[in-house]
Amino acid sequence: MRNTETVSSNVYFPICVADSVARCMCQGSIQFNGSHGCSWCLAQGESYRDALGKRRWIYPPTPNLELRTKDQFLNHLSEYSEILGNGSSASSHFGIKEVSPLLIPKFDIVDCLVFDYMHTVFLGVVRTVTNLWLNPNYHGEDFYIGRKTVQINESLANVAVPGYFSCAVRTLNEVAFWKASEWRTWMYIVPVVLSDILQSVFIVHFAKLVKAIMDLSSAAISPNSTSFAERLLLEFTDGIQNLYGKEFCSFNAHALSHAPKCVKNWEPLFAYLAFQFENYNGILLNLFNGATNPAKQISNRIDQLFSSIELSYSMRSISATDYFIKLVKNIGSRKIGVSVNSVSLFGKYRQRYLNSSEKRIFVEHDIPCNQIKIFKHCLVKSNTDAANNNGSTGKRCDSIVEVNGEIFMISCIFLANNDAFCFGQKVCLRELGSYIYKVMSVSKRTMLIKLENVSSKFIIVCTKNSNEISYLVKMPNTVESE
Repeated sequence: MRNTETVSSNVYFPICVADSVARCMCQGSIQFNGSHGCSWCLAQGESYRDALGKRRWIYPPTPNLELRTKDQFLNHLSEYSEILGNGSSASSHFGIKEVSPLLIPKFDIVDCLVFDYMHTVFLGVVRTVTNLWLNPNYHGEDFYIGRKTVQINESLANVAVPGYFSCAVRTLNEVAFWKASEWRTWMYIVPVVLSDILQSVFIVHFAKLVKAIMDLSSAAISPNSTSFAERLLLEFTDGIQNLYGKEFCSFNAHALSHAPKCVKNWEPLFAYLAFQFENYNGILLNLFNGATNPAKQISNRIDQLFSSIELSYSMRSISATDYFIKLVKNIGSRKIGVSVNSVSLFGKYRQRYLNSSEKRIFVEHDIPCNQIKIFKHCLVKSNTDAANNNGSTGKRCDSIVEVNGEIFMISCIFLANNDAFCFGQKVCLRELGSYIYKVMSVSKRTMLIKLENVSSKFIIVCTKNSNEISYLVKMPNTVESE
């Protein structure tokens, strides 16, 4: 109410992020493991009996599939209503079985249900293909690598991931318990880790998936790169049938072909990834007990929480109020020590004088300086992490950064003359393929770098041993988080 005038606002949401099971429920269609089970096209699929006699619904590669549209979807729904009105007992019509709750204004029931690459790619195709490589039932096949798990585990032990990754990849002994973040790491490093283990024909085939997904996740995506990724994904899905057999033409593999169109409609894949939503599942599980109307229980608990927060402001004790607010608020955020331009330096600093060689570096840049304040970690432009190199990559590594197209290893982050800098050594690379580089050498010359020029990071470091960097896999963007 403002000056006795009532202001009304309409809220619309443009997209819906859901995995394949939930997406079918949202759309009012049959599940993906049935005829016409794809949310985006009219692929019928077929029932297939594998070598073990188990039946599964597959989607063999089919050229020129007819894509669904909102108008077509509504026509099929209307036709299904007429079919049922005539006394038919048909369970569905072109995959549609009921009226969707998302048939609302300004929402496209087809295109607004976006491609979920966390479940489809990492927990779907990548996991399926990897388990196939490790499955002893296929020990006679050319792609079987189950006898090399010890060698692979040694390589995995020497992989460092960016700090924003929720977890580092574990060994293959725990592959059954890998999380989506670990499957993502595995997808990125397969061309490196398995280069001497898996036959090249399978490496080249899998690399098409890696390249396509990285391109579709890039912040600098273009129509040409989207079209190229579309071609790679089609070649990858065709290759599944040729290399592994028709039975592995799963729905997830079929769904890959729809990722490029989703990117054309809604920008890169990271703009609607499901990591953040999945992370809150654990919180939601603590908000209800039993299976009786969990949605209502969650709603009631949230209402209780907000009521408790409002109650806290009526407490007479200021210390009690402050303590209560800290309990219900997120207090795990990092404390910013100093913020300079677009750089945030975190934690406590350590002050020291420059040595003679460091002074010469500043003189070369015409910057007078005697003392610096050293920090361990920083954030550039709110999305690119950087950290001091501690001499060992460990399981986390934020010390490899890109500056103006060149790669550097950070050795010291500091504040000098009210500006944020770092010392770094240039890393000489040889490109092995898109996003993958072999480290040839690390310069011994220390250079002065302004942290605000760090434009790209998110690099996974693969090492032969804990002190020698061998390969770098560059992340496709500096925005994606978990």
